[in-house]
Amino acid sequence: MNLEEFQTQTRNALEQTLNELQVMTLMAAQLERQIAETGRSVQTLSRMIESFTAAPTSPDACVHVLGERLQPTSLDSSVL
Repeated sequence: MNLEEFQTQTRNALEQTLNELQVMTLMAAQLERQIAETGRSVQTLSRMIESFTAAPTSPDACVHVLGERLQPTSLDSSVL
């Protein structure tokens, strides 16, 4: 291998490595955004659960948490 071939191979390897590093950096940024979004979703869910558990147990109390009125269910007397 002569000097020119060595330089070409080295340049190509360095270019490939830098491209891979750039891709990994972009993927890390995307993952960071997704983790933050998931964290916000968990916080929202936590607040909803806290509101639900702190509310009185009447069906009307669930309206503000879930955005809709819960329908009463009939219990099968054989279960009781």
